[in-house]
Amino acid sequence: MRLPRRTEGGRHRRPVPASLPQSAPALVLAVPGRDTDLSVGPAAELAAVLRVDNPAVDVRAARIDGGGLDDPSDLRAVLADATARRPDGSPCAIVIPLIATVNPPVVHRLRERTGQERKTVEVTAGAAAGGLVFMLAGGLLSGLWFRRIP
Repeated sequence: MRLPRRTEGGRHRRPVPASLPQSAPALVLAVPGRDTDLSVGPAAELAAVLRVDNPAVDVRAARIDGGGLDDPSDLRAVLADATARRPDGSPCAIVIPLIATVNPPVVHRLRERTGQERKTVEVTAGAAAGGLVFMLAGGLLSGLWFRRIP
């Protein structure tokens, strides 16, 4: 007698790729504020994690309110550099704003900065804000659950 084959349970039944393809556009983490230090804090940590998980993808952090094209950390300068590295017609970058909630003035400035460049850019404001909120809430609940936060 032959037993029925057991199917894998769980949410993902097929293997999910662990990293993005090499042809993926650059990931730009857009941070509001002129004086934000991009070398420390959430933007730097998130960029480091993305670089480890996706070594073939260009991951950068940029300031939405930077000092213009002369400032290498300004969003416009980062997008100009990303465009120079990509073939014509393909998206140069995916811009992910690191904001905790939908902030209309910041989103408006972000649209101005990406729209002035006349480049193919994808803005994911709602998804990034929701994902960031859930990620922070999950980290807090995990810390409380495992008693790592007093």
